[in-house]
Amino acid sequence: MILFLVRHPRTVYGYGMCYGATDVPVAPAVMDESIACVNSILPSDAWSWPWFASPLSRAADLARGLGADPVLDARIRELDFGHWELTPWNDLPIADIKKWGDDFVNTPVPGGESFFDLQTRVVSFATDLLASGDEQAVVVTHAGPIRALTAWALGLPLANSFRLEVGFAGVLQLSLGTDPFTNRLLALR
Repeated sequence: MILFLVRHPRTVYGYGMCYGATDVPVAPAVMDESIACVNSILPSDAWSWPWFASPLSRAADLARGLGADPVLDARIRELDFGHWELTPWNDLPIADIKKWGDDFVNTPVPGGESFFDLQTRVVSFATDLLASGDEQAVVVTHAGPIRALTAWALGLPLANSFRLEVGFAGVLQLSLGTDPFTNRLLALR
């Protein structure tokens, strides 16, 4: 299966604000540009494939803006940052950030989830997708799920997944199969 993993556009908060599970809207000035960018990357027949999106508006609105009617799936929403949601990163206690950062894979954010928790639900989504028998799909989601799915598919340590840069409105093409030795990252644009 060929998956085109699309990250949502920049939000009204841009950089510096901690948000994940909170439904934060896209910055109005970037939606049209993001649609044009993703349109220029996706294959011309992508609109005949199944489309999936996180139910958070920043992902679902991009999919709809691209002309798709996506299936919304909560398993591909961003990491739940719990008590940190909508707090500027600079305002979070350094000790708490350090504790989480030392083992973000297994340590849940206070009141939220760990990166392993996120990967578990993303893998559940991918397993169902593989079982569908579809040959291609477009998934509009967030950087966390894209990194977690790619790490799982390629057999990479989850702790190294943040080395994968996924920009706003970025598109990653992933070959995904039931045999992990055939999975590969085909392109990152």
